[in-house]
Amino acid sequence: MKPLLRQRTRLILAFIILCACTFLILFTGPEFNFALQVVITCLLLFFLFWLIT
Repeated sequence: MKPLLRQRTRLILAFIILCACTFLILFTGPEFNFALQVVITCLLLFFLFWLIT
């Protein structure tokens, strides 16, 4: 079965998403919705796992 994305493309995409999620988590203030922070963190962990496997 042929993969949808090449490995290099997948790594670049995952890195960009990781940077965006990290930026969103670090620069959201205390008034930011906690549930959205949890969702962003889950996305970050998912793409971190995707990046290292």
